[in-house]
Amino acid sequence: MKWQVKMGWHNALFLHWKIAPDVLRPLLPPTVELDLFDDHAWLGIVAFEMHDVRRRWLPRVPGMLSFPEINVRTYCRHGGIDGIFFLSLDTPEFFTRTFGKRHFHLPYRKRHIDYEITGNSSTRYRSYHPDGKLEFDACYEPADDGAEELTAFAPSDFIHWSSERYALFSQTRDGTLMRGDVEHPPWPTSQVAFELATNHLLTSYMGPATTPDAAHYSTGVDTFAGGLVKP
Repeated sequence: MKWQVKMGWHNALFLHWKIAPDVLRPLLPPTVELDLFDDHAWLGIVAFEMHDVRRRWLPRVPGMLSFPEINVRTYCRHGGIDGIFFLSLDTPEFFTRTFGKRHFHLPYRKRHIDYEITGNSSTRYRSYHPDGKLEFDACYEPADDGAEELTAFAPSDFIHWSSERYALFSQTRDGTLMRGDVEHPPWPTSQVAFELATNHLLTSYMGPATTPDAAHYSTGVDTFAGGLVKP
């Protein structure tokens, strides 16, 4: 694969909720199959730090060395390829939003996000709607499998199913389906201790989001993304 964009996805919190497949199927392009795990569709929120993002052959941009992103996604298949379909991607970073919308047809949104990483590996994300309303507030840190503070446990087969996907699917304005491939090593993962104080990111798809059905953490991966192709 000839990569177009290099980026790091670091210090990532993965939260997942079960949801009825009929809720999500209408949101996907008609030729894309909703992928299920244990007969459920899944909504995921991933909060992480984008690190050292740059285009091929272009110099690094200082403002893109480190910034937060929070995305909402579900999981799909097309042509025998497992992929991700993004429902929203939130970041304060202008160039990422613009490039992602224009070249990858992704539903990026401008959000003010406060994030803080402390010395004890604890991270806090607060994301605000443009009207100033707090949309997402979470604090998390990696944890061992047997830690007492675990709120939601993610089994290894689910972590692999949801994490090890090397394609995204998106749709142009005229309805053309596109696929973007990525290359990165397997995600290093662990369990996670977290507190989810506020979550309004899923209100379009489900009722008040309760405790996630699965959660895990990753220190992250460095990723190379190719351009979009018609699958």
